[in-house]
Amino acid sequence: MSALQKPLPIEWNAPPELMSFVSDEATLEIIADALEDRPQTRHQLGGIEAAIAHFASEPSPRYLLVDLAGVPTPLAAIGRLADVCGPTTDLIAIGEVNDVEFYRALRAAGVADYLLKPVSIETVAGTLRTLQDTKPAEILRLPKQPDSVIAVIGACGGVGATMVASSLASISAREHRRRTALVDLDIHYGGAALALNVSPNHGLSEILANPRLIDGLLIAGAATSIGDMLSLLCSEEPLESPVAVDPAAITPLVAQLRSDFHRILLDVPRRDPELLRRSLAEATTIVLVTDFSLAAARDTRRMMALAKSVASGTRLLVMANRFAGHRKGMPARADIEEVIGAKLAAVIPEDNAAVPRALNVGKPLPELAPASKASAALRVFAASLGKMPPTRPATRLSRLFATLKPR
Repeated sequence: MSALQKPLPIEWNAPPELMSFVSDEATLEIIADALEDRPQTRHQLGGIEAAIAHFASEPSPRYLLVDLAGVPTPLAAIGRLADVCGPTTDLIAIGEVNDVEFYRALRAAGVADYLLKPVSIETVAGTLRTLQDTKPAEILRLPKQPDSVIAVIGACGGVGATMVASSLASISAREHRRRTALVDLDIHYGGAALALNVSPNHGLSEILANPRLIDGLLIAGAATSIGDMLSLLCSEEPLESPVAVDPAAITPLVAQLRSDFHRILLDVPRRDPELLRRSLAEATTIVLVTDFSLAAARDTRRMMALAKSVASGTRLLVMANRFAGHRKGMPARADIEEVIGAKLAAVIPEDNAAVPRALNVGKPLPELAPASKASAALRVFAASLGKMPPTRPATRLSRLFATLKPR
């Protein structure tokens, strides 16, 4: 191997501009030779399955080249890769299937280009030059995942929205091993710092006050790392010194976070209508937290109406927290569902022992009390967030490519 003597171990701390995961040494050598004048490149034997395993815990690069040779269900593998890659990554696939319909299916799945084996130095170098010269809006990107930006909102005060948001963030980071950012947008009364035992700073306040200055360095300086997979953005500003929050900052903040994290949880306050609207518009999933009171049910209906008007195509889920069983005088689940006009996506049992203890010691409920019934319900709900019901039945063409093998 002229440009690469042996595959590099997957131990890189920061993503290079381009990475390749290839299943054979001959192709790996060609790719390395084609890109030898580019210092920010890394190459690894292993194909798409090695890429999926790597990006489950590491940030993805700007350009990614993966080998589909020998993969029995390439489109399914592309979907699993999309689950762990950042949305700003452009994907180049290489493989052995010489079929125009297969190429079209890959493009529809978000692949920027497809190269047929055996590849040449000229083809690899030329494809990358074309991608770099193409405007970002013209490139098909890996599909946006339904659980990538989750806005958690309490229908009214005291329903436990921050407990839910911090618990979902903990499960995402510690159990699902997804790089997760929790953003507490209430810079005066937010409780995420207490829930995670973190000292708040002024970083998020500066970000929300200066949307034009938002970049990766500003966010990295403002974020607090909790373990290796979870970061928290929060502030606690003095009540006597109100900070001017610009709701327009939500869009660039979320866009920047999406390039570095698999999942972003927004703990959204209800007091600022424009901040609320902006957060709803940026979310890919909206979780409304309510309880079994009629007052909360009434406000849930109002919040659902707002969400549908601001983000009509976004998945909207209602979770009922603090269910204490069928006590006398308490509305039944069917009654609450009738009032809000929707089925509850989850019901979290009340835990008068574990929940207060978790809040007092500053640990997420699933971490402090993993055997709690409330933790179990939150875990089931978190697992469902990444699963979207099919919008249409499988077609003959989609079934064909789900089982297509290289030839």
